Amino acid sequence: MYTSWFVLSISLILWFCTTAYCQESMVVDSGAEQFVLSKVRSIQVPADLRPNGRRLLAENSNGHFSVVGVKGGVQYFNLDTGESKICRGPKNGTYARVAMSQAGETLAGYKDGTITIWDARTCRTVANINSKVEKDILLSPEGNYLFFNDSQPTVWDVRRNSKAHDFSLLRAGVDPRTTSLSSSLSKLVTADFAARGGVIAISYYYWVVVWNLKTGEAEQIFNDPNITRDRIAQNGIYRVTFNADGRLLATSGLDGRVKIWNVSSAGLISTMDIEDKVWGRTVFSEDSKHIATTGSKGRLSVWDIQTSEKKWLASANNRIPNFSDTKVALVSTEDGKVRDLSTGREIGGLVGEFLPNGRFITDESDGNVSVWTINRR
Repeated sequence: MYTSWFVLSISLILWFCTTAYCQESMVVDSGAEQFVLSKVRSIQVPADLRPNGRRLLAENSNGHFSVVGVKGGVQYFNLDTGESKICRGPKNGTYARVAMSQAGETLAGYKDGTITIWDARTCRTVANINSKVEKDILLSPEGNYLFFNDSQPTVWDVRRNSKAHDFSLLRAGVDPRTTSLSSSLSKLVTADFAARGGVIAISYYYWVVVWNLKTGEAEQIFNDPNITRDRIAQNGIYRVTFNADGRLLATSGLDGRVKIWNVSSAGLISTMDIEDKVWGRTVFSEDSKHIATTGSKGRLSVWDIQTSEKKWLASANNRIPNFSDTKVALVSTEDGKVRDLSTGREIGGLVGEFLPNGRFITDESDGNVSVWTINRR
């Protein structure tokens, strides 16, 4: 009798936990399919970051750690343990531009003419760099290099606390003085580090160069033979993005085209005509078979890289898409909507964003956020 009562009590506790309060797992029904979510951790979001906690933590994250700009520095969140801490910088205002290395060991933030680099484990200041940054700052995967643009592309050697090599377009063999470049296009200089390490792709107006970080030599200069004067986009390149293994590179142009390149050969693989200014992020799926990109009109499109065909188009009032892992086969956007990768159908009951490691982050009713693993069955 006591054994039966004990088993019944445990069963009631488990039922009570899963249906009302604990919410350690949940199942979302979507037609003939189900999505099973298991909670990794609840994250306490400070009051000054609410109600945008989920969006802020997803924007600069590797799935295990996130960094958010706050007043006086950056706040570093451990998504595995739920702990967070603030690394203080020399400025009092909010650090609007932040970066984190892929391993989460190095942080950077920019405010009012100063870039500060921190050791994430101790919040020790590694360097303060005086610079008028014109766009995003970016840390290499291992945290040894920092990219920023202060009227010219600059790569900072974090270990030596000094500028690395000269990564000017002129040194790569292209003289921009022979072209008609407006001052607005000079601000389009952007970059991406390859996850495999050792190289960086930098876009200069209409051109893209892949540089070796150790030697400072240009490994590849990309050009489209269909466009004159070695350009690879009309009206400028807005963003460059490596895929997960660094073998492919996507260039997003203000002419409404996304181009996929083979990095080792500099050969053009495919061109996707978005029919709109490419104004958001372009991201690769985990298996590098698809890209998702957004335009200035807020539309999200998903494309097959091999065929250059558009799979579907959806209205999305935002600019940051993210893929789940290949098995789950979903796409999220910063407004929290989640769609099926194959069809574009919105998945009711799933509201949140995917993180780079396939985890799913959601808002909670109390203003905090939760991180989940997700499986499709």
